Amino acid sequence: MQLGIGHSDDGDFERAARGAVERALVGVDDPSFALVFTTDQYDHDALAAAITRALGRIPWAGCCSAGVFASNVFLRQGVVVGVLGSRTVRVGVGLAGPVSADGRAAGELAVERALAELASPHPPGHRALIVLPDALTGDAVSVVRGAVAEAGTGVTWSGGGAGDNLHFVRTAQYARGRAHRDHVVVVAIETDAPLGGGIRHGWRPYGPPTLVTRVCGATAIELDFEPAFDVYQRTAAERGDHVTRETFAECSTTHPLGIPQADGEHVIRDPLAVLPDGSLRCVAEVPDGSMVRMMRGDR
Repeated sequence: MQLGIGHSDDGDFERAARGAVERALVGVDDPSFALVFTTDQYDHDALAAAITRALGRIPWAGCCSAGVFASNVFLRQGVVVGVLGSRTVRVGVGLAGPVSADGRAAGELAVERALAELASPHPPGHRALIVLPDALTGDAVSVVRGAVAEAGTGVTWSGGGAGDNLHFVRTAQYARGRAHRDHVVVVAIETDAPLGGGIRHGWRPYGPPTLVTRVCGATAIELDFEPAFDVYQRTAAERGDHVTRETFAECSTTHPLGIPQADGEHVIRDPLAVLPDGSLRCVAEVPDGSMVRMMRGDR
């Protein structure tokens, strides 16, 4: 098995796609699938068409985000392509939506379609699923629940939400050679050897625990029976940080909310915006009655 990685920070979508693909293909003997991540500055439809031209018959999928990594390089603008080369690895891609209408159903259907593409005379091997939902239009937690309901917990899971760097204009989920919105893309990978995954974040508690006393899906309306933003703002002020509605997006990037877990870890919920009533709209569901804490990280 081989994995070739290529990237380009060219501002022109055609040159960026061609350059990243050419570098990724170097030394890969049997290219069978490509995973593509891009930043939000490009025209997603045009970029998807350019990547498809550059890859030819190699199937691919991916999404856009605020930044991308390639080896030890971090790009605020760019395209990263990872080409998997193998004669034994089998890959299936599933696409479903809209996630804003029914995230759970979209997650189930995308997994079902991805696994259906794995159907072959080979005996089932070790499986991994990469889940890439639109993080702005729907509830990613519902998408994951639907995906797990369809595939079970016996597979290796990973993924992330597509975003546009808080511009709230359009994200992109790539599949079938095109850019999609309000969808979830699932990549199913099956190999003869075991697959593993890991996760860790660098956030640490920053403020005292507060109770979520009123919530609607991914929107925290009240914390400790007060408007959520008032509590957030006061917690920051007690530690010397001045937060206003105008500067909230900048602050929330480095101070998300964390939901304490039994093992001492925190599940992170990124607040995306302050609503007119003082509610905090987050990237995913905030459980009613849960405890949350402001978190902090460093560069």
